[in-house]
Amino acid sequence: MLKNIINTLLIVIGMVAAILLTLGWGNEFILVLFICPFIVLIATIIGNLLLKKWFIMPLITFSIFFVMMYVIFNESFFIWVISYTIISLLVSLTMNVLK
Repeated sequence: MLKNIINTLLIVIGMVAAILLTLGWGNEFILVLFICPFIVLIATIIGNLLLKKWFIMPLITFSIFFVMMYVIFNESFFIWVISYTIISLLVSLTMNVLK
């Protein structure tokens, strides 16, 4: 149980750090359209392999991007929050079916 909590925290920290590091590398359009979905894809795959639960990573993805919507972006970012959560959900369910 403790191992799962530590792994989840590492994934969360990694996602936030990667997004914050990329904020200075170009405009927000590239970040929102290309970098964030790639980070969500990789984090969801790693998270599912470590946590073995299909619903954890979509919840973590939604939580992180929902907080980032108010801290970094604005309310118009909510459509991207939903999009990233759907991407994470689809990847999680796909990995669950392929197991």
